[in-house]
Amino acid sequence: MKKTCPLLFSLILFMACFTIAPAQVGQIPAPISVTIDSYKSIQELPQPRWLVKEGDSPLSIQDILNGDLKDGQVLEINADEIIIEQYVKYWFAIEFIREVDLQNWLLHVENKYTGFGFSNNFSEIRSYTVQDGQLVGSGITGFFVPASERDFKSKDRHTQSLLNLNFDSGNKVTFWVNINKNATIISTFPKLTIYDSSVSLPTDILKDPFFVFFGSFLVIWILSLSMYFYLRDQTSLWFVIFLTVALVQNLASWPSDPLTSLLYPENPGYGFYFGLVASVLNVVLFLQFSRVFANLSKNHLKLDKFMLAGILVLFSTGFLLIASIPFESAAFRGLYFASYGAVYLFSSISYLSLKDPLSRIIGLALLLFIIPQFVPFPFEGYKYLPISGLLITVTIGVGYRIKILFQERLQAEREKKDLLIQQNTFLETQVAVRTAELKHSLEHLKSTQTQLIQQEKLASLGQLTAGIAHEIKNPLNFVNNFSEVSIEMIEEVLEARSERRDLRHSSGTEKGGEKHDESEELEDEILEDVKANLAKIHEHGSRANSIVSSMLQHSRGGSGKKEPTDLNALIKEYVNLSFHGMRAGKDPINVEIALDLDPDLGMVSLIQEDFTRVVINLCNNAFDACAERSRSTMREKELKTEDGRRKTEDGAGVDESYLPKLKVTTMLENGRVRLSLEDNGPGIPDEIKDKILQPFFTTKKGTEGTGLGLSITHDIVKAHGGELKVESTVGKGTEFTIKLPVNPS
Repeated sequence: MKKTCPLLFSLILFMACFTIAPAQVGQIPAPISVTIDSYKSIQELPQPRWLVKEGDSPLSIQDILNGDLKDGQVLEINADEIIIEQYVKYWFAIEFIREVDLQNWLLHVENKYTGFGFSNNFSEIRSYTVQDGQLVGSGITGFFVPASERDFKSKDRHTQSLLNLNFDSGNKVTFWVNINKNATIISTFPKLTIYDSSVSLPTDILKDPFFVFFGSFLVIWILSLSMYFYLRDQTSLWFVIFLTVALVQNLASWPSDPLTSLLYPENPGYGFYFGLVASVLNVVLFLQFSRVFANLSKNHLKLDKFMLAGILVLFSTGFLLIASIPFESAAFRGLYFASYGAVYLFSSISYLSLKDPLSRIIGLALLLFIIPQFVPFPFEGYKYLPISGLLITVTIGVGYRIKILFQERLQAEREKKDLLIQQNTFLETQVAVRTAELKHSLEHLKSTQTQLIQQEKLASLGQLTAGIAHEIKNPLNFVNNFSEVSIEMIEEVLEARSERRDLRHSSGTEKGGEKHDESEELEDEILEDVKANLAKIHEHGSRANSIVSSMLQHSRGGSGKKEPTDLNALIKEYVNLSFHGMRAGKDPINVEIALDLDPDLGMVSLIQEDFTRVVINLCNNAFDACAERSRSTMREKELKTEDGRRKTEDGAGVDESYLPKLKVTTMLENGRVRLSLEDNGPGIPDEIKDKILQPFFTTKKGTEGTGLGLSITHDIVKAHGGELKVESTVGKGTEFTIKLPVNPS
């Protein structure tokens, strides 16, 4: 490919600039003779056999009549031979022998490259009527000639290549034509036609396919515009822009020349330049459209870079094409067309080498567009082949692309629908999960609300309890003190009576001894009964005082100061203290105590006086639970009667097969201190687990418990920023777990 590009460039430059040199003749030969012997509305003239090519020195009609060609040349021409070059002036003559009048007739000088009615690029055409060697008339037309100065003036006809013919019959007239400043691509000798303008138009206008082509082009433009408003994508936008510029370019070349006649009739050269600018932009815009259409920026990055470079080159050399007109430079024009052909041909080959169908369609369109512009085809209307082939191919490609887009959209819609179904399913699942969570949160909220109400009630009850306890404590102190003093006084009385009785017996002075002894014994029994009653009063008074003291302890707010405390040492001391307190009580049992204390625990910030109550309360509860299970196990080992019925025993005992255990553990867990006390007592039933931390709730019988121990423990733990959890299994035991921050604020 690298070797092909320079060769291809040279070939195109050769095609754009090379001219076949015709044979040269020395002097001006006789002009071709045309006899008009009958009236015809239209008549095609034979092609002249020679023409005069001007040199560097310009020629005038007088020079021609005098036979002074200066540095010009007389050239013989043959049919279909390339003879007309850019920026060269030519002269040719036709001799008319008239047998009928030619009034209001027209001569049409048709550029065969563009065809009749298409933009004729002869910038200036002058005519001179010579009779008997004298100049009798002249006319002017051409692409750059203002409409008001042209030989034939009409609002509805293309007048840039029409010259007036006004001859009387019976005369011989020589009609000289000077083609000046030809700005078209090299072509053959122009076709000459005369016709009566008042009767009919040339048949070529009616046969010319331009109108069919332009109508088809307009339909494609309308469809592309509708496609853009529907798709709203970049490819459709560039296609509309390309077609719009091409439409403007074709309007500038329309037979009725609407742009020139409407906008600048006195400066028709503007239309020519306008068409050139539109042509350059059209070439560049189609390359840009092909880039977007084939999606080169994503699929073929190297080719995309080449296309961008080609666009820049054609846009830059397009200025040379425009500048070639005022500077009359064939080199500028040749360079542009060489670049244009090379870029388009290389692009078409590159696109065709790709595998995707869209790229190959663009490659075929470029090939159909560029080849007919440099290789003329031997049939009428081939001038429409480049743009027609491009439009038909691109339209097919656009249709194929729309089909792909619709398929992709249908697939996207299906995927979107499936995604919506999945999202709906997921959302329904999420809603169900959230609903369950909200329901659980609502239940938890209700439970928390109930607890808050209960705590508020308990707080009010605590305040009430504190007041009542203070009021009860003073009378209880009097009862306890006076009952204790009364017992001591009765004991002293009984002791004094016993001494007097012993003294009388020993002295023998007692009279009526038996009756007297009976009376004293009755009095002693009464005193003993009073003493026993006072003992009961003192016992229950002390019990009531203990309850009141616990109530006061529960209701008062803690105001102690937290200090770094060795928790392991505190546990060892107060577990041992609680154990010995239990052993000194009325129902001692043997308990195996296992201490699993983390040596790395370190110091913990605690209110030591309060936390000792926590340890003692939990240990006392554990010992009581173990004692309860031991007694219940003994009651299960009761004797059976002979008929198989069980015989119950009310007596309390100890089952030696059951071994009570208490395990105390401390450790660091997730940055917090974890303290657990696990016993193997009877466990806590599920129905009362939520109640054991409430004040005054107890499962102990009679006056054995106040129901405040665990409640106080819970309050102390919360005051330390911790939490207390209870896990229990009936028949296996209970574990109280306390979690505390290492350094609570």
